[in-house]
Amino acid sequence: MEFSREQKLGVLLAMGAFFLWGIFPVYLKAVAILPPLELVAHRIVWSWLFVLAMILVLKQLPKLKAHARNPRMMLALTASTLLLAFNWYLFVYAVNTNRVLEASLAYYINPLLNMALGGIFLSERLRPLQWLAVTLAVTGVAVEIAVFGSVPWLALGMAASFALYGLIRKLAPIDSLNGMMIETSMMLIPAGLYIALWGEATFNLLTEEHWALLALFGPISAVPLMMFASAARKIQYTTLGFLQYIGPTLMFLLAVWVYHEPFGQAKMVTFGFIWAGVACFSAYALLRRR
Repeated sequence: MEFSREQKLGVLLAMGAFFLWGIFPVYLKAVAILPPLELVAHRIVWSWLFVLAMILVLKQLPKLKAHARNPRMMLALTASTLLLAFNWYLFVYAVNTNRVLEASLAYYINPLLNMALGGIFLSERLRPLQWLAVTLAVTGVAVEIAVFGSVPWLALGMAASFALYGLIRKLAPIDSLNGMMIETSMMLIPAGLYIALWGEATFNLLTEEHWALLALFGPISAVPLMMFASAARKIQYTTLGFLQYIGPTLMFLLAVWVYHEPFGQAKMVTFGFIWAGVACFSAYALLRRR
């Protein structure tokens, strides 16, 4: 199967986004002196400042105003904003509480959810191997719940929120930069109020190095998200799901080999089923390529 120039660009953007997300826990560990909710608030404020600067430099204000006057667009972006805020909080919470393995599991499940949503809502026809991949992932989570009595709520919450976010952003006819501007603007006032009212007590804990790292929250958060949103509009959602395995693989390696998180029997079984699903989808992709 030959990719067009636009599709090749989409693949490169997606790979870059997922690589940056895969190593994102390293950055969050460096600023883990702050509690999760405060970190999310900082993430929103610094992201808004960074995206605003890009809007002004690229002279996107007229375009932004046109989107803001579209009621259907604003409704869609309100939904995507809520999903994004929820996802950001769960991810930061997972890293701050030494559960990077749970985040890795979430983003192994997420591409399989992307495939299912693509088949259900976008009329992207799924082949038997793809449906088998989705079934294996569901089975893995079900076994963990039924046999081990462990509900991976953190992983399921992250996976579902980001899959639905990606679906909305794929369907919404807005570019990644302006979409990100509206989303962060919707979250800005609550985030700013939280920092002003409850963040003051932790300010004394922050060194100059911490403030420098927090200032990087803008580009570190916004750039991969805009890359992802742009890629979602250029390539099939099923292809996007396949490329997304880059991120969780990097997180898994960090969790097990760098942060030495426990990899118990329940997680072994769940990951085993999901990796089998990944193998099925990879086999389908290779067959289709041939």
